[in-house]
Amino acid sequence: MEILERLDIWRLLTWLPKWLLRRKYPEQRMAELITVDLRPRHNPATVNLCSTPTYDLWFQITNMSPFEVELDRAQIEFICAGTSLETSYIQRTKFKPGVSSEILVTDDIPEGKANFIAQHHDRNSSFITMDMDFNCSLHSFSKRHHNLEGVMPRFINHDTRANKT
Repeated sequence: MEILERLDIWRLLTWLPKWLLRRKYPEQRMAELITVDLRPRHNPATVNLCSTPTYDLWFQITNMSPFEVELDRAQIEFICAGTSLETSYIQRTKFKPGVSSEILVTDDIPEGKANFIAQHHDRNSSFITMDMDFNCSLHSFSKRHHNLEGVMPRFINHDTRANKT
């Protein structure tokens, strides 16, 4: 509620010159006003170890700044069961001020890594590291080395793949 009240006040002050707003909201401050986490419900991380192995990560991004921001790109490293899975998210996505939105990141898992995950999924210690680049009307900014620990992926078809190897 407090965020919405602050946003309403800032909407009234949008006539302020950009140079003044840039001083109030430098790149570092803008990066702090963007929160990124896995969505809280409905399997936020899924690892499917079927014949064509894939993984899905659902992120919830909240823009707490008074400006609309656009996610330009993100580099994501998903450490799953001791192996590194890297992908890029290059779909430009806009986030309105004070709003939470979800994005889906999905990618394939190489066969060797899928076999390793199937054998070691029970000793799972997964986490995600992200580097993200954003744009807004004031300036571009980055959120670097954003870590999400304690990721508990749901594993599908791990027993079938583990029995094959």
